[in-house]
Amino acid sequence: MKISLLPCILVVCASFAQADQTLNYPEKNPLVLFKVPDDWKPKISNGSLFVVSPDRGEVIVEVMALESSIKDDAAAVKEAKGTVEQDFKNRKFTKADPVENNGLTATLLGGEGEDKSGEAHINIVLLKHP
Repeated sequence: MKISLLPCILVVCASFAQADQTLNYPEKNPLVLFKVPDDWKPKISNGSLFVVSPDRGEVIVEVMALESSIKDDAAAVKEAKGTVEQDFKNRKFTKADPVENNGLTATLLGGEGEDKSGEAHINIVLLKHP
């Protein structure tokens, strides 16, 4: 079984006030649904859904399934952190306690780092639903 991962890489907070487009991941039998503005262009690459804001990529969202076992939270956290290693340096994360509702468990890894543009806010949400 896989764990769904929703890392949201936020460089600057953007307004979602004009969210018109609903995105699903995976496309068939979606586990995650969220809205973004119509001018944000989604792209599928290597099994991941990418959505980038048109304002020079101030907000980047990647949704992917992890290979880690659904029973191995430590491996899932390590794998999730590994997804941002190439793009962000000096990463520091704080893990929040998991929150559970209706069988879905969400764990937030909030953090800071640096990319080629400077300081970045990095948020990774691990979603687990057997």
